[in-house]
Amino acid sequence: MGGKAPVMEFSIRKSTKTDIIIKTYSVLLLGTILFSILSFNKMPVSTVLLVSIITMFFLGIIFFSKNMFNPFCFLFIYSFLGYIDVTMVSAGIRNSISMVPHYIYDKTLLIMLIWFVTFTIGYGIAYFIIKGRGIKSDVKRNEIKINPWIIFLMCTGIFLFSLISSLKNSLELGGIINGMSGGGAAFADQGYLLALLGFAGCIPVMALYSGKKKRAIIYLLIVFVGIILTGRRSLAILAAFLPYIVYRNEMVRRVKLSKIIILAVPLIIIIMYIGAIRTAGDANFSKTNTNNTLVSELAVLSRYNGYGDNIPALVYKLDSGALNYQKYENAFRGIEYFVPRSLWPEKPLVHSSEIVSNKIFRVGDTGRPVNAYGWAYFHFGIFGVVLSGMLTGLIVCGFYLYVLNKKNVIGLCMYALLILPMLEIFQPESQMKIILFALILKVLDVISRKTTKNSILIS
Repeated sequence: MGGKAPVMEFSIRKSTKTDIIIKTYSVLLLGTILFSILSFNKMPVSTVLLVSIITMFFLGIIFFSKNMFNPFCFLFIYSFLGYIDVTMVSAGIRNSISMVPHYIYDKTLLIMLIWFVTFTIGYGIAYFIIKGRGIKSDVKRNEIKINPWIIFLMCTGIFLFSLISSLKNSLELGGIINGMSGGGAAFADQGYLLALLGFAGCIPVMALYSGKKKRAIIYLLIVFVGIILTGRRSLAILAAFLPYIVYRNEMVRRVKLSKIIILAVPLIIIIMYIGAIRTAGDANFSKTNTNNTLVSELAVLSRYNGYGDNIPALVYKLDSGALNYQKYENAFRGIEYFVPRSLWPEKPLVHSSEIVSNKIFRVGDTGRPVNAYGWAYFHFGIFGVVLSGMLTGLIVCGFYLYVLNKKNVIGLCMYALLILPMLEIFQPESQMKIILFALILKVLDVISRKTTKNSILIS
């Protein structure tokens, strides 16, 4: 399958002491340079300090990560644009739709930083406890054979059902373009339907597992275009490319960073184009307060999830007393996700972005995501942020080391599809995805192994 398979490693390189010192000094130096540059930008010292520290955290991930697909790199992917958006609004590079005092942006950055730190602590605790029990992640295992074409056919069936249903909903809104811009109305109670699109990620992986490299690329492109037609930009990239790249990186040949960058540039352009279609009705969406083209484009790109608007508005409304902490109100929404509204007409909202939107902005407003730390603050304040970060770190590390220990094609597919939902495990839609993906992938695995075993007995 293309030579010696690389070993999936813990997030920190096994470097020499000199390497560690050089990288640490590099991170500190870059952080200091950033602090100096921002200090001349008339930003408050507190904002400059928080931005510099969070940037050094992200730089640490980049400098010390050997494997591009460890959980901390996914944390970077998951959090970076949201962090940039909050920073852009705080610096006045773009205007916010929410009128809040400037200190709220500092508090938002502080909440972010607390969650990152506690996540790292929780991850470290779990890592040393699990590794201390003698579980080795670098043990080579002979993978039990599966029948890849059984899984291929089943995942294709699931994908086609979900794709056709999704496109049908878009057409009911007046066409695919209208579905891209009004998807909230089309999929308000069908998050599980969109989640099923994710199983398409297994299709190119099964082809690659069977040694059909060219077919795998063709299937990957078909899946990507199919999901793009539903207007689900991030899902198209995560479902189509992530399982394939993770499996290829771990079991075939290490994927070079240069190839990731070459792949990422056209994908970002596509994302921005689709995003422009979805936000075409908002003439102010692309407006910024800077003449720097690069900074302006970054501000527009980072705005698509609206964290710079959503999280500060949430923090301000809670801190001002206009809204109480939600505590346990949404504790079982992940299970409730699976109950059709036709059977439960009074079913409450189950998607975190819609729940936040109705509470913070207005009923019927578009969904407004707030990330894991915003969701934690929404329910229990700073205490919730600390607890959420610690528990998420523990769970993610346990999941990651479990995948390392098993090291098989289904496990890697599960890791690629579930690592981002794991990072927001306390949000209802993520709980739904984790339950749905884990259950169906396990069933597919069992059926495939049983089919393979029977074929061996017959032969």
